[in-house]
Amino acid sequence: MGKRILGLDLGTNSIGWGVVDDLGNGQFEVVKRGVHIFQEGVKIEKGNESSKASERTGYRSARRLKFRRKLRKIETLRVLSEAGYCPTLSEGELKEWQSKKIYPGNEAFRSWCKTCDPENGEGVFDNPYYDRWLAATEKLDLGKEEDRFKLGRAFYHMAQRRGFKSNRLDTTEESEGVVKADIDDLNEKMEGRTLGQYFWEECYGKGAIRGVHTSRDEHYLAEFDFICEKQGISDALKKALWQAIFYQRPLKSQKGLVACCPFEPRKKRAPISHPLFEEFRLLQTVNNIKLRHGPEDSWRSLTEEEKKTATSKFFRVSKAQFDFKDIGKALSKARNVGATFNYRDNQSLTGCPFSAQLSNLFGEEYKQIIYDAYVGNKTTKSGDKRTPDDIVHEVWHVLFSFDDVDKVKDYAMKKLGMDGEGADKFAKIKLRKGYGALSLKAIRKILPFLKQGLIYSHAVFFANLDEVIGRSADDGAQLKQDIANLIDSHKKYVAEAQCVNSFVREYKDDPCSFIGKYDLRKVQEFERNLPRDLRVDSARLVSLIQKHTSLNNGNGEYMAILRLEDRVGEYLAREFGVTSDQLKKLYHPSKEETYKAAPRHSDGKYYLGDPRISSIKNPVFMRAMHRLKAVVNELVKQGVIN
Repeated sequence: MGKRILGLDLGTNSIGWGVVDDLGNGQFEVVKRGVHIFQEGVKIEKGNESSKASERTGYRSARRLKFRRKLRKIETLRVLSEAGYCPTLSEGELKEWQSKKIYPGNEAFRSWCKTCDPENGEGVFDNPYYDRWLAATEKLDLGKEEDRFKLGRAFYHMAQRRGFKSNRLDTTEESEGVVKADIDDLNEKMEGRTLGQYFWEECYGKGAIRGVHTSRDEHYLAEFDFICEKQGISDALKKALWQAIFYQRPLKSQKGLVACCPFEPRKKRAPISHPLFEEFRLLQTVNNIKLRHGPEDSWRSLTEEEKKTATSKFFRVSKAQFDFKDIGKALSKARNVGATFNYRDNQSLTGCPFSAQLSNLFGEEYKQIIYDAYVGNKTTKSGDKRTPDDIVHEVWHVLFSFDDVDKVKDYAMKKLGMDGEGADKFAKIKLRKGYGALSLKAIRKILPFLKQGLIYSHAVFFANLDEVIGRSADDGAQLKQDIANLIDSHKKYVAEAQCVNSFVREYKDDPCSFIGKYDLRKVQEFERNLPRDLRVDSARLVSLIQKHTSLNNGNGEYMAILRLEDRVGEYLAREFGVTSDQLKKLYHPSKEETYKAAPRHSDGKYYLGDPRISSIKNPVFMRAMHRLKAVVNELVKQGVIN
C-alpha cells in the first residue's frame, strides 16, 4: 500500500512541483511534474529585488514630509507676523501658500527671507546664521523693527532646520550609536556655545553646513530657550513659538494591525516582550523537555531541580537567543551523563530578555525590589493593593509605550526612587518587537496550569474548563486525569483508525474473506511499521477491522476519526451534561489560527480554500500562496492527488 507524495519548490515567480508514488524499499515512480510561472511580486533591477510599491511609497513619504515642513513654517510665520517679528503677512496669503502652493508675493517678506552669498561678501549680516549668533550674544532692542525682524529671522531659520525628533521606540542600537557619537563630538566642539553661534563662528564660509548630526532637544530647543531668556520673550509668545516650531504630532498607532487572539477573539495578541508572555513561553519549553538514558528506556520529564537548572539559561542578557545545547550541557551532569533529549542541540530557543535586563539592573529578586521601591515612594497612593507582578507590568508598559527618553528617566526617578545613573540604565532597556499567538487574557488562564508542570496541550484544555463545566476544574482530579489520557492517546487513536480504514478500504468488496487474506501476522507486520509511540495492539486491530467492514460515513472512513476537541466534548457531555453552546468556550489547540480546512465541493473532492490569515501580511508571500492554491487544486481536480 504505497503512498503518493507531492513535492513543491516555491519561488517569488514560480512553483516547481512533482508527484511521485512511493513503491516501498526505497523505490519511487514519477507520476507527473511541471513548473507554474506567474508574475513576480517584486521589482527586480540590476539583480536586486525590491517591493513594487517602494518607489511610490518613497515619493508619497517625500510629499508628506515637504507638506508638513511647509505647515510648520506657515504656523511659525503666523505667530511672528502677529507679534511684529517679521513683515506682515495676511491670513489670505498664508492660506494660498498652504492650499494653492502660491508663495507670498509680499516684497518685504521676500527680502526678509533672502540670505547672502558668502563668496562675494555682500549682505553677510543678512544671513540667518548671523541672526542666530546675534540673538545669542547681544541683547537686542525689541522696540526697533529692525532688531525684531532679526530675532524673528533667527526663529524662522530654526523652524526650517530643527529636524525630526527620533522616537526611542523606533531607533536601532546601530543607528543610535553612530548618531549619539556624532552629537557628543559636536557638543565638545561647541564648548558651551549655542548651535547657531558655533555654526557662524566656526563653520560659516568654510563650506556647506551639511551632513552634521544634531539633536533637536540638545541643540535647537536649548538654543531656543537660551535666546528667549536672553531677549526677554514673554511666556505667551514663547509658548506660541514653541508650539509652532517644535510641536511634532505623535506617530499613528499600529494597534489595528495586530491580529486577534484565537481563544479570546475580542482581545489583541500579546507583545512578545511582555513579562507574562516570556514566562508563558519559558514554561512551555521547560515542561516539554524530556530525556532518557538509553534507546530502550522510556522518556521522562524533568525533575523540579532540573527545571530550575534549565530555567536559569533563559535569564541571560547576553543571550536572548540560544541553542538547546546550553540547557543540554547543564542537565547532562551527575546522573544524566550521556542522556538523550527530545530537542536537537542546534534547536534555537528564545530567552526572557526583558526579565533578564530587570534582573541584571535590580537583582534576582527584582519583582520584590521594584515593588518595595514603588510602594515606599511618596508619590504612591496609600492603600494601593497591586501585587509585585502588577507593578512589573506597569514598568513594562512604561518602557513599551513611552517614546521620550526623558519621560522614562523621570518615571524611574519619581516612581522607583532611582538616581540619575540608574535612570539612564533603566531608559536603555530594550524591548523586542513582535506579537505572540495569544492574548494576555488567554495566557493568564493557561499559565497556572503550566506552573503546575503540565505541557501546553494539556494546559490549553484545562484553561477555560471552569466556564465550561460551571465549577472549578481543580475540584476533580479524575477530570484532569481523564482529559490528560484523551490528549495523550489521541495520536495512537488516529493511527489505529487509519490502519482500520486502510485495511477495510483495500478489501471492502470482499469483507467476509478478510481473515483468510489478512491474518493476524499480516496485521502485526503492518503495525510494526508504525512509530514506536503509535503502535497498537494487533489483536484489537483485527477485531476493529472485522467490526467496521460494512460501515462507511460517506467520507471514505469505515471507522470515524474524531478530532481531539470532539472526543473531549463527548466526554464532558457524557460526564457533566455540558451543552454544545458551553463547549464553544472550551480552549483547544485547533482554535489557534491556521489555514482553513479544505472544504468538500460538489464533485466530492476537497479543495484548498483562501490562504489568507491575519498574522501574515507580506504581499509577496500571499501572491505565492494564492498561486500554490491554484496549482494544488488543479492537481486535485485532475485526480493526480487527493
